[in-house]
Amino acid sequence: MTDLPANRKVLFINRFVRHVEDLEIKKRRSTRLAALLNGTVSIGSVVTPALLSIQILPDDSSNFIFWTTWSVSLLTGISTAFLSLFKLNQATEIYSDVLRRLISEGSKYLSLSDTYATKYELNAHDGMFPLFSSNVEAIILSETRVGSGGGGGGGGGEEREDRELKEVATRNP
Repeated sequence: MTDLPANRKVLFINRFVRHVEDLEIKKRRSTRLAALLNGTVSIGSVVTPALLSIQILPDDSSNFIFWTTWSVSLLTGISTAFLSLFKLNQATEIYSDVLRRLISEGSKYLSLSDTYATKYELNAHDGMFPLFSSNVEAIILSETRVGSGGGGGGGGGEEREDRELKEVATRNP
């Protein structure tokens, strides 16, 4: 990789390495949140019917059990709604898949194997950089099409960055 010009090294780090780091953080966060909410739903789904089945005599404890049951039921419903609304289970799977594909593509490029294999060419990484950039962009685009669904706000900066990457990737130094 030492044969890459400075501008392509900067692109490699800024676009590929940082995107992989960001995806790892997103995956870790969504995995934790999904696990917490799935656990809440599972436990709440068991506890609510158990609390409802308690036979109590009319005294002060019935008020406590009623509000406990209501609170557990509400928490279970809210957790289910968050899981469904934000598709956290699906997002975690998408982040994992895209991360795996990006790391695989980076490994192939760095080792010059598979689609990047060459016969001991000089400047092999530099020659394969346009193909690598194109493959990475296709993987990133598949993530944004399937997973993000508008979670990033304004996409103008991302589009500009994509154009700059394509220009530098196809330009001969």
